Amino acid sequence: MEMSLQEIYQPGTELDFPKRPSWSFAMSKEELDAKEQRYFKNYVENIFKAHADSEDLSYFELNLETWRQLWRVIEMSDIFLVIVDLRFPVLHFPPTLYKYITEETNKSMMLVLNKIDFVPAPLAIAWKKYFEITYPSLKVILFGSAPRAAVDVRETFKKKKPVKQKNYQICFGAEQIFDVCKSLTEGKVNLAEWKERLGRGDVSGVKIDPTTSKAAEGSLPANPTSLKNAEKFKDGMLTIGCIGEPNVGKSSVINALFGRKVVSVSKTPGHTKHFQTIFLAPNVRLCDCPGLVFPATAPKVLQILGGIYPISQVSDPVSVVGYLAARVPLIELLKIKHPRLEESGQSKTETLQWSAMDICEAWAIKRSFYTAKAARPDVYRAANHLLRVTLEGKICLRMYPPGYTDSKAEYARLPETLALQKQLLGLEALLGGGDGEATAPNEGEIFDDSDDDDSVDGEGQQAPAGERGRSSSEESAKDEDEDAGRLVMGSNPFALLDESN
Repeated sequence: MEMSLQEIYQPGTELDFPKRPSWSFAMSKEELDAKEQRYFKNYVENIFKAHADSEDLSYFELNLETWRQLWRVIEMSDIFLVIVDLRFPVLHFPPTLYKYITEETNKSMMLVLNKIDFVPAPLAIAWKKYFEITYPSLKVILFGSAPRAAVDVRETFKKKKPVKQKNYQICFGAEQIFDVCKSLTEGKVNLAEWKERLGRGDVSGVKIDPTTSKAAEGSLPANPTSLKNAEKFKDGMLTIGCIGEPNVGKSSVINALFGRKVVSVSKTPGHTKHFQTIFLAPNVRLCDCPGLVFPATAPKVLQILGGIYPISQVSDPVSVVGYLAARVPLIELLKIKHPRLEESGQSKTETLQWSAMDICEAWAIKRSFYTAKAARPDVYRAANHLLRVTLEGKICLRMYPPGYTDSKAEYARLPETLALQKQLLGLEALLGGGDGEATAPNEGEIFDDSDDDDSVDGEGQQAPAGERGRSSSEESAKDEDEDAGRLVMGSNPFALLDESN
């Protein structure tokens, strides 16, 4: 599935991200607020007017206060970390932000390709080269807070013991971020203490200030109308702005830079409401901006799978599972049996065609997802569950840069690829995964049926009828928050599941 940035973002159009209107210290709070309100209202109206008939408009941020947090982070910061999910980098990297920061503010930007353990090394190197060629001023860094050698999509459901707690001291890319910051500061900031703390998890001197007004005090430019000439590294202080859309692992990157957990991590978009300043060292601070979605045009199904569109608001998750199944061998991964096997008495699945509805129904049976009253397979909940585990990385759908399919073998032979594979295998051994077998991401428990609370055995046998409704309803109350708005779709048969497209 190859895709370029030009297919998602449209620089120079009404989809440019909202920039803060000009202001001065002579303006009152009420005047500034009214000016920003007018500007943002016109900005949003222009977007919806130009894309009134479009179904691909992204689920972008409509809260002015969240954009104000971004504006303040841009004004305060000297260097920017833009964090994206390496599985869907073109969905999460806005070129308009790159152009604004590098040209209009004359500041430096690093692109952090996070979740390196979810893609194979050749693909990671291909994306790195794609961004370096497309944006010459961009510093591209591969990163993983729990690095492992990426495995084939067929291996991600192997039974593995879950990792109880992340070891943030073992990460890939933290030292590269430090090296880039050191070269950009050119000796104007003493980074010795940050270097000393890097990798040993010492946060005894860490200070977190979630109060935006205090954090911004003394950090605004002397001439607010021109950020291009603003003083950098003022008073020997390095300020790093962290920017990223929801579900790209921004909080995990920050925790990995410290070597332990200092900010909370959540799968819920919008978990961080206001930007907060976190001191890596007395003269090095991070400004963590709330996750926000930039305006773009992308198929709704990719927005859902990429974490941009909230899964809880998807009215027809079964159709998204159908899109996923056409590109990932879901039947083989999930080890499911066709729901019509018992009815027909057949023992083989080769003669049966699968639809998205069949996959969801089979998964509901295997996981004991049954409706509470009628004890029927809860197809909607099964589809929702598959979307959530895909977002977590247990089912891997990946985007390719343009031309990657034809050049995959060449990327696999590059020295950078071989070196990256060697580094990841070494770090995987430190994490306890160096047993010679393919390992799965440790962002939660992999589907080991022997340990499940669901009344299903390892072969997907049904639980007794009396236990189905009780098991499903109890788990539903515990795990799920979207039992309403169910929509039944017509079947969309497909015989072969091709992962190469």
